[in-house]
Amino acid sequence: MYFADISVTSYRLKARPRCIQYGITVRGLTPYLHPMCLYDSDSHLSRDVAVFTHWKRFSAIVQLHKALQTELTQTPLPRLPRHWLPVRSQAGFQARQRKLNEYFAALMEVEKAKHSIALSAFFQPILRLTLRVAGTPGIGKMRIVEAFFNVKHHKEGDGLPQLQTGQFMESGVYPDRADLPVDLVVDQALVRINLIEVVGLAQDVDFEDTDGIIFAFSEVVPASLEAVRQKRREIDVDSAVMALDEGPNLSQGQFSATSMSDVYTVFEYLVRRHLRRERR
Repeated sequence: MYFADISVTSYRLKARPRCIQYGITVRGLTPYLHPMCLYDSDSHLSRDVAVFTHWKRFSAIVQLHKALQTELTQTPLPRLPRHWLPVRSQAGFQARQRKLNEYFAALMEVEKAKHSIALSAFFQPILRLTLRVAGTPGIGKMRIVEAFFNVKHHKEGDGLPQLQTGQFMESGVYPDRADLPVDLVVDQALVRINLIEVVGLAQDVDFEDTDGIIFAFSEVVPASLEAVRQKRREIDVDSAVMALDEGPNLSQGQFSATSMSDVYTVFEYLVRRHLRRERR
């Protein structure tokens, strides 16, 4: 993982378990970061780094410091704020936040620390998800996976690639299972998709180990939408519906795969739903 900057930007009181967590914001890159995470939809420009926040207790930061000391035995490290620093008031919380911010700023000055295993492990994705793309046979479900992985990182001003016909190139290079991880930054959280699997609804598929499903249908095959509706009623898993046609009549909660950015949006939607469930 590449770190451009680490700062402690906020703190919060967590009810269960009752504790104080500090928001540690990272500007950087992971080896598996999806290029759309570097795209600013407001300015239509690409950024050099992604921005995500991990919420950590002070005890976890202490463990990170110990791991860095073990890994970098010959490297001087900045001092961590002491345990006895008074933190039972708002002034105490703010004081510790300020000192932790100074600690991470100093840590970023240590080149070996920036490239350490311990630091990368500390900021690993907070969730690891398994997703499936499901639909009736022969409608082109694999195009969703191909579009998701084929989005390229464009330079500033180039914008996003749009597919005017809504049809994706059938490259034939992707299997039915994409085992390589891909990282997304959604609502400032870093999340990893470990597996994307394409399955047919005609198969006897067990969805119990699935964190989210993209149900695909095509107006060319009228029965494909009814099959999707029936399966969604049968299972209790976060899901979205995506039409593979260019301009179908969509109802609320359905997406259309008319561009590569649309395909990214439906994956982002599923991740966001899972995050909200975890944060309750």
